[in-house]
Amino acid sequence: MEWVYKGHTLIIVDNPERWAEFLADKEVLDYRGAKVLGRSWYGGDFFNRSHRIFEGLPADVAFNWEYPCFATYNRRRIGLRVFNGETLVRCVSDHKKEVYSALSVISAGRGKVILTTLDIPACIQGVKPYTTAVDIDGMNESMNTFNTSDRNRVNVVGQQLLLNLLKEAYKD
Repeated sequence: MEWVYKGHTLIIVDNPERWAEFLADKEVLDYRGAKVLGRSWYGGDFFNRSHRIFEGLPADVAFNWEYPCFATYNRRRIGLRVFNGETLVRCVSDHKKEVYSALSVISAGRGKVILTTLDIPACIQGVKPYTTAVDIDGMNESMNTFNTSDRNRVNVVGQQLLLNLLKEAYKD
């Protein structure tokens, strides 16, 4: 945290709940728990607002076809109850009418922490071709999520967001 306080940016894209607890212990984040949205469309949705982090990506939209790598089945879908910082991506649960954070920028000293629950690791880790046989109705394909090969354009959106987050670390 000293490194961040000196003016650097910490970008957290994996283990968001664990990091949120750590940041809360360090009194950087006002964190009050998490909500798993579910792994299907009816579990909830994400939506973002305009910010330079979304340069070249859709902004002021709900995540549907614009962000298929995050709004698909079988991906990590978590919202955090965060009460400080600037929330750029919010999410809602279909079952509990509350708004959660999915990407927040929190000031810490002269630096900042960018914390996201969006499943960016799924867009860059374990990249392999989708080889599972698909039934005629397409049910298996929809439940097993999208093709995860590195040529799959679906994952490019998540990869571009990660690049934008890295660019953000060098601005200001």
